[in-house]
Amino acid sequence: MQQRSSNKQLALNISTNAMSYILGLIVTFFLTPYIVRKLGASAYGFIGLSNNIISYTSLLTIALNSMSNRYIAIHYHKRDYFNANGYLASTFYANVFISVIIVVGMAVLTLFLDKVLDIPSGLVLDVKILFTLLFVNAAVGLITNVFSISTFVKNRIEKSNIRNMIGTLIRCGLLILLFALFKPELWYFGITAIIMTIYVASTNFHFYRTLTPELIIEYSKFNLGKVWELVKSGAWNLISSLSNLLNEGLELLLANIFISPQIMGLLAISKTIPTLISSFVISLVSSFNPEYTKLYAEGRMEELKQTILKSIRLLSFISATPLSMIFAYGDAFYRNWLPTENTDLLYYLSCVAAFLLVFALPYQSVWYVFVLDNKLKRSSINALVNSIITFIVVMIGMIVFKDDMMRLFILVCSRSLISSIRCVTFLPLYGASVMKFPKFTFYRPMMMNCILVILISSVSLFIKGILIHPNWISFFCCVLVSACIGLILSWFICLKKTDRNYLTLIVSSRIKRRNG
Repeated sequence: MQQRSSNKQLALNISTNAMSYILGLIVTFFLTPYIVRKLGASAYGFIGLSNNIISYTSLLTIALNSMSNRYIAIHYHKRDYFNANGYLASTFYANVFISVIIVVGMAVLTLFLDKVLDIPSGLVLDVKILFTLLFVNAAVGLITNVFSISTFVKNRIEKSNIRNMIGTLIRCGLLILLFALFKPELWYFGITAIIMTIYVASTNFHFYRTLTPELIIEYSKFNLGKVWELVKSGAWNLISSLSNLLNEGLELLLANIFISPQIMGLLAISKTIPTLISSFVISLVSSFNPEYTKLYAEGRMEELKQTILKSIRLLSFISATPLSMIFAYGDAFYRNWLPTENTDLLYYLSCVAAFLLVFALPYQSVWYVFVLDNKLKRSSINALVNSIITFIVVMIGMIVFKDDMMRLFILVCSRSLISSIRCVTFLPLYGASVMKFPKFTFYRPMMMNCILVILISSVSLFIKGILIHPNWISFFCCVLVSACIGLILSWFICLKKTDRNYLTLIVSSRIKRRNG
C-alpha cells in the first residue's frame, strides 16, 4: 500500500511539473519575441546577465542552504523534532544575516555597474534599476526560502508546482500590462519578480503552517554549532557551485566583455528553449528527492536503487523528444519566431546547448546521491577541475582569436564538450560507487537515451524534408507528427514494462475519476 501511495504521489508531482512546464513554454513562446521587439536583442541580453550575476551571490549561502533540507527532513522523518527545529531556526536566522550583506554589497556594485559591464549609453539607468530590484528580490527570496521545506518533507511537491503556475501567470500578466500601458523598460522584470517572490513566500508560509505544524522557527533554537555543521557539510556544494559559475554562469558576462552586447543578447535568446527543457527536467528531479531521502533514512537501499533507475528512465522518456525537436526543427522555429534576428546563429547555438543536455538531463537525479550520502568532496573537486579546464580553454580562445564568431563558438562549445565527457564518465561510475551499486548500473539507460535521440532526430529530419514549408501551420504539423512518433519510440525504448503499466494505470485512473 505504501508503494502504491508513493507512486501516486510521484505521478502527481510529475504531472503538475509537466503542466507548469507547458505553461512556461507557452508564456515564453509569446513573450520573448514581444520583449525582443520592444527592447531589442542587446537589452534582452541584460535580463539573462542580471539573473546570472545575482546567482553569483548564492555562493555566500550555498554551503549553508544546500544541506539544510537533508538534515531537517531526515530528523523530521525520525520524529526528532527538537533537532529538526534547531536546523530550521539556524538556517533561517543565518540567511537573514547573509541577506543584509548581499543587499549592501550589491548596492555598491550597482553604483559602478557601467564601469564593469559594456552597457549601451541609453540603457545604463534602466539596467541599474533592474539590478537593484533583482538584488532586493534575491534577498527576500533568501530570507523566506526556508519555508519551502514543508512541501519537501511531506512530499507534496505538486502544491509548489501549482503555486508556481499561478505565479507565472501573475508575472506574465503584469509584464504585458506594464509594457502595454507604459514606455518599455527593463526594470519591469525586476518589479514583477519581487511581486512573484512575495506571492511564493506567502504560500510557502501557509504550507509551512498547515503541512508541518511540528516545525517552529524560534530564535531560542538558533545554534551556531548547527550552522557550522551545515556549512561544513555543504562546503563541497560551494565548490560545485563555483564550478558551475566558471563553467556556465560566466558565458553571458564573457560574451559581453570579449565580444559585444548584441552577441550576448543572441546567446541569451538561444538559451531560452534549451533552458526551458533543462529547467523542466531539473524541476522533475525535486519530485524524486523526497522519496530518495525517505528510503535512504530508512535504509531501504535496493528500493532506492530501483527508484533512481526508474527516475533515469522517466527523465529520458521526457527529455529525448523535445531535445530531438531542437536538432531537427530549430532552424525553422527561429525563422518563424524571430525573423529579424540571425536565425542560423541562434539555431547553431541552441544545438550546442542541446548536445550537452542529451547526456546531462536523464542523470540529474543521480547527483542527489552525493547529498544523500554526504559524500560531496570528490564530486566537487571533479567539477572544479573540469570547470577550470573549460575556463582556461575559453580564455585562451578569447586571447588568441579576434574574430567574434570564433570567440563565440569557443565560448559555448568548450563547456558543452567538456561537461558532456564528465557526464559520460565520472557521474555514472562514482554515483554507483557511492551507493555501493554495481559499477555499470547507470550505463545501459545512458546508451539507450543516446540511441533514442539519434533515432527521433533522424525520423524528424526526414519528415521535415518532405512536408515543411516556411510558415507556422506547416511547422506545428511537422513537429506534432514527429513528437508523436518520438513519444512512441521513447515509450518502448526508454521504459520497462513495469514503467509502462504504471503510467497507463495512473492515466486511466485519472481519466475514470474525471469522467465519474
